[in-house]
Amino acid sequence: MKRSYEILSLDAWGNDIEGFEVNQSYSTGIIVRIADTDKESDILAKVKNAYFAENVSVDSLEVTENSFEISIASKKSGQPLLQLRLVD
Repeated sequence: MKRSYEILSLDAWGNDIEGFEVNQSYSTGIIVRIADTDKESDILAKVKNAYFAENVSVDSLEVTENSFEISIASKKSGQPLLQLRLVD
């Protein structure tokens, strides 16, 4: 089954040594459809196509999932970048 997720841009404070804290999230108005069978690489490809610039490498991102949201962070620093929040 495919579900719709809204991409939220995250304002995170902190650093890779002390950790990060999300200060605020902002609606982008962008909806992506994610299937239950999509792998991490599929999710990242869909988000890259919908949100990120051409020069962003999906290899630099990591995905964390739960039942209601998908979080995307920098692999290098761990900084939270985006959250995909379930809308249907």
